[in-house]
Amino acid sequence: MDSHNEGGIMTTSIILNKAVEKVKKDNIVNTLKKLISIPSITGMEREIGEYIFNTLSEWGISVQKNWVDKKRFNVIARIGVKEKIPSLMLNGHMDTVFPETGEESFEPKIVGDKLYGFGSVDMKSGLSAMMETARILVEFENHMDGEIIFSFVVDEERDGKGTLHLVESGIRSKWAIVTEPTNMKIAPWQMGYLDVAITIYGRPAHGGFPTKGLNAIYGASRFLELFANSKLFKIEDKIFGKASFNVNKIIGGSGQLIVPHQCRIEININLLPEQSENVVRKEIIRILKGLKNNGHISNFKITLSDYGPAVKLSSDEPIVRIVCDVYRKVLGVNPELSVMKSWTDAETLITKAKIPTIIFGPGDITIAHTPEEHVAIKDVLDTTKIYVATALNLRLLRRNP
Repeated sequence: MDSHNEGGIMTTSIILNKAVEKVKKDNIVNTLKKLISIPSITGMEREIGEYIFNTLSEWGISVQKNWVDKKRFNVIARIGVKEKIPSLMLNGHMDTVFPETGEESFEPKIVGDKLYGFGSVDMKSGLSAMMETARILVEFENHMDGEIIFSFVVDEERDGKGTLHLVESGIRSKWAIVTEPTNMKIAPWQMGYLDVAITIYGRPAHGGFPTKGLNAIYGASRFLELFANSKLFKIEDKIFGKASFNVNKIIGGSGQLIVPHQCRIEININLLPEQSENVVRKEIIRILKGLKNNGHISNFKITLSDYGPAVKLSSDEPIVRIVCDVYRKVLGVNPELSVMKSWTDAETLITKAKIPTIIFGPGDITIAHTPEEHVAIKDVLDTTKIYVATALNLRLLRRNP
């Protein structure tokens, strides 16, 4: 007999409770430790892909390799009844960034409720939650009112080729959850992004006579100061807040006693919905032309690449409302809605595949990509429970076209 409540959750209570109770700490921790121990820097996802594929196969799950290139593949698993609608995709990437400092560890370590290890936050905790969800749902497949697609993808940290290839392969769902770290908040919104490379030109001279030259590094420094105070970063959106940027890389000078005549800056910009690629280009050119006219630089070159617009779902979108309802029912607290400040595959799913997508997963993204990366084990357990309960409430999505 179905149970009802004001939040709209309607499923067989006994089945739902049994499924959620099957989320086991030991299973999640062991899987997460194994995932962390497998280095999977972008371009090197083959080993972790084989582990996920083989493990899901051993659990009796329908799984396939979706080859992205000759060396790498996405892992696609399906549970439920394809003929029934709706369908929900859980999407997570297998790759990590390069361990930049040399202090990152692929040996997982538990301290209290925290599990440390490179990639634990971004985003092997999300992958372990997906895998545990799949393990549990196999047992309850006959009670599912639709299909869950699990997509473990490559290349998110570089070019996003994995999810793009998945979409181009015709793999679709009605709704999606990207399992990136959101610190247990539900993110229906994601900031836009733009990668910009700027080459500043000066004039070389003997380093003993710096005033005879025009130091391109000084020119780059002046540009960054003016850019940081640009109108682009003064506008405040009531949902997204303010735009921001990070200087990812600076290359300039030869190390010899020569006034540097060239300096290259690589910048990543997080954009508001109203800030287009063209708006940013015009502002950068305005600043650089001013520096050139004032004699601070001799010339410049701009290269814009990897642009993606900000994306946002209405808080009334069915996937947002249903996951919020499930969150309340499972955890007993109201979820907080938030903005994902960094790019994720949600942008590809929304703009390329037209799939309403939210971002929700364990871990604090602000400590990702660092030697201190760690995740609270309880958050991974709670996230898994919400994924499982959402999968068993797909009928609500069907009733909310």
